[in-house]
Amino acid sequence: MEMNFTTVAPQTVSFHNGSYNETPLDFMETRIARFINLYYPPFLVLFGTVCNILVVIVMTSRYFSSVSTAIYMLAGALGDVLCFLIALPAHWVYVNFPHAVERTDDAHYMCKFFNFFGWGSSDFGIILTAAMAADRAIAILFPFKANRLCTPRRAKSVVIGLLVGVSIKESHFLFVSDIVPEFRNDRLCTVTEPNEIYRWFWRDIWPWVHTVFLLISFIIIIMSNIVIIFYYRKSKRLPVNREIRGVCENSRTRQISTMLLVESFAIILLTFPFCMHTAFTSHRQYNLESPREKAENLLLFSVVFYLLYTNKCATFCLYCITGSRFRYALCDIFCHGRFTRRTDKIQRGKCLSHSHFSMNHMAVHLHNPP
Repeated sequence: MEMNFTTVAPQTVSFHNGSYNETPLDFMETRIARFINLYYPPFLVLFGTVCNILVVIVMTSRYFSSVSTAIYMLAGALGDVLCFLIALPAHWVYVNFPHAVERTDDAHYMCKFFNFFGWGSSDFGIILTAAMAADRAIAILFPFKANRLCTPRRAKSVVIGLLVGVSIKESHFLFVSDIVPEFRNDRLCTVTEPNEIYRWFWRDIWPWVHTVFLLISFIIIIMSNIVIIFYYRKSKRLPVNREIRGVCENSRTRQISTMLLVESFAIILLTFPFCMHTAFTSHRQYNLESPREKAENLLLFSVVFYLLYTNKCATFCLYCITGSRFRYALCDIFCHGRFTRRTDKIQRGKCLSHSHFSMNHMAVHLHNPP
């Protein structure tokens, strides 16, 4: 396949001894973006698919299957797998080999799906993290109601509700999406403006609708994380005799919360730039920009776009770093249970010795009051 990086009609630049036609290819930003577009996506597809499949397997294991937060993590990993297998390969093929995509009268159906799926998967991942953080915060704030409010069954209902809500929000892409003109190869699909009403909606209303959605989601994530962090700091000051009940269960809950914290911070750092960029630049008139502006926007879009997919890969690495139970489950997968049987004995011994120590501590405290 021939690689084609033509964009638009060149712009004439004058010098003392003549003039030449300036194009986006004359700028370093374009060359950097081309390098990123060609070599980084294949790595993301391979690494991201494998990592998220492992997350799916772990979250359905006995370590996490009974925890409501695991349902959200499972849904997020499944969505990420679909992104790596469907959306990213199509983007990579077009931006590097644009002639490989055949332009037919029905090509707009392909872009209707890709725009709907791309925007929807991004928004779903964000709102899913917000729901997951809120679930953990509710379990901390209302511990006596957690068994009723934060259950896997309720989490499944929330996931379905969020999926329906995001689908409604992105449904307009099913009517106004089309393949980009031949002179563009920075992305595969764009949004058309069939009439003045939609033009007004797309340029003046949609950016604010999307921004409010993002702000609400990120506020929920931040506030929930504050609750979780406050709980951690407070729990460290508890006396030993108040930790008798549910020692092992608390260990699992804390690890889930830690995994959630790092995932929340990662999604804010790596996803927010792309969301804001698409909200406020997707309606810009590409053919009216100068060659330098095109080069700068191409590099900016490439960076924030691949940061979004890097976040989908980073989740697995963060889980491995912060969750010992997640690592145990991985070892269980690759060692066929031999590692798990050994660690189960160690864990039971730790829990039993901790409980005996706590009971003795309480007995001493009762017989020798301060």
